Amino acid sequence: AVVSTQSTGNIDSVYSAIINSGSDCPFTLSSLFSNLQKQAIKHFPDVGDICYTAVSGFIFLRLFAPAILNPKLFQLQSRRPSHETSRTLTLVSKVIQSLGNLDTHQAGKEKYMEAISQRVLDM
Repeated sequence: AVVSTQSTGNIDSVYSAIINSGSDCPFTLSSLFSNLQKQAIKHFPDVGDICYTAVSGFIFLRLFAPAILNPKLFQLQSRRPSHETSRTLTLVSKVIQSLGNLDTHQAGKEKYMEAISQRVLDM
């Protein structure tokens, strides 16, 4: 699959917005994520990146990916996206989820993911 410059820009924009929103996270959620991280490290001490993936995987899977895929449901838009926009949102969501999981295997499976993953990780 070929990824357009516009799609790459969309991914960059979404990823930047997510990364820069950390300070806006409510205290209650920050505490919950801190506890999640501590428990994951306790239960999986041999997994080196668990301190990152436990929280980012949860946030991206349960919060960001659903909001990207269905912005109307989360009151981010007043109507459903067009078919073309939905395809773009699916791509953005897939990449964002892979990045949230620090999924380095995905880049090898799908060529377009290599360039996007590297570009976003370099941000």
